[in-house]
Amino acid sequence: MQIATQPLRTPTEPMPKNGLFFGVMIPPTESGQFAACYHSFQRIYRFTNRPIGPDRMHMSLCSVYSGDDLGEQDIRTAIRAGDAIRFGPFPVTFDRALTYRNTKSKMPFVLAAPDSADPVNGLRFQLGREYSKLSGSIGYRQRPIQPHVTLVWDQISVPENSIEPLTIIVQEFALVRSYIGFGKYDILNRWPLVRL
Repeated sequence: MQIATQPLRTPTEPMPKNGLFFGVMIPPTESGQFAACYHSFQRIYRFTNRPIGPDRMHMSLCSVYSGDDLGEQDIRTAIRAGDAIRFGPFPVTFDRALTYRNTKSKMPFVLAAPDSADPVNGLRFQLGREYSKLSGSIGYRQRPIQPHVTLVWDQISVPENSIEPLTIIVQEFALVRSYIGFGKYDILNRWPLVRL
């Protein structure tokens, strides 16, 4: 099972300015539980950076763009892909907390769901296939990810811990534009999940 982290970059490679992805935004009614979990680990590990705010807390599904020249056509294609999806609501249970290690100065501390969280990857595959078809990409192939929600990016590395299971019901997904390096998101569209 692949852990969903950003691709490694060389120090000289500049960060892209824009990201475009499908994700599940954590509702305000649920984000307090994630924040409480962050604070319980903060007391032990003393993170040095600010946690992800409730307006940006999310579970990524499928990245469709990362670069400097995000255009209206890219956004329109992604919206058409979202419009084509038919998927029912489903639960996701997060039962572990850990740091995903990488070679950057900051690493994501996350709450992770079991690798067997099939509905997340089912929705991810549908979105990726549809976007690939509409954008004319050839040879689409998307690997499964471990569903997770990032709580903070920090230099502190936390080993894997079991946590009291935290379950959310996914009832919608969103198309999100990320202004990379600025900690800013624009929600461009949302789609409800409807029981089939």
